[in-house]
Amino acid sequence: MENSQDLGWIVDALIDLNTYCEREGLVGISEHLIQAIESIAPAVRNLPASGSP
Repeated sequence: MENSQDLGWIVDALIDLNTYCEREGLVGISEHLIQAIESIAPAVRNLPASGSP
């Protein structure tokens, strides 16, 4: 895995999946996705580009 890899796409994919679930009436799944997005988004979006600890 490259150190400079941008993992923000993961959050974007979860948001798209959540939008689909909301549109299809999958409320329970949507609620879990929202919790996951809120939990991981700050960590993933604030990762250092160099990948250093």
